[in-house]
Amino acid sequence: MNGENHEMSTQTPGTTPANARRRTRRGFTLLELMAVIAIIAILGTIVTYNLVAAQDRARITKTQTNMKVVAGALNQYRGTYGSYPTTLQQLLADGLIQEVPLDGWDRPLNFYAPAQLGGRQVEFLLQSAGRKLEDDSDDIFEFREMD
Repeated sequence: MNGENHEMSTQTPGTTPANARRRTRRGFTLLELMAVIAIIAILGTIVTYNLVAAQDRARITKTQTNMKVVAGALNQYRGTYGSYPTTLQQLLADGLIQEVPLDGWDRPLNFYAPAQLGGRQVEFLLQSAGRKLEDDSDDIFEFREMD
């Protein structure tokens, strides 16, 4: 044409370049995606921690309840025979319990009669190793003091 440079406009009539940029932007920036992923990870960590803690509390409660049931049966046995049994299986044989309960981690309870606990003599001692088998820091006990 007559030497003039004619550029073709890609804008629709009535729009400015800023409006065109806003209209064509789609999706999220990398920073926005990383922020969302970080928030989800933090929430997931919190939920997981609370779930594990709740499971441990439930196992401890189950263990304590089972120990109280066995302690009651042990006291009934003593009332009948004048002494405590040497094993928990004797409670089964007498029908005082229907099965020897396990602790909350599905391990058998340890039973001692008589026993030492913290340097003092007790009539009987029921013990669970708790969550950590390798140390005694979380052991759970049920016992009867000497009369």
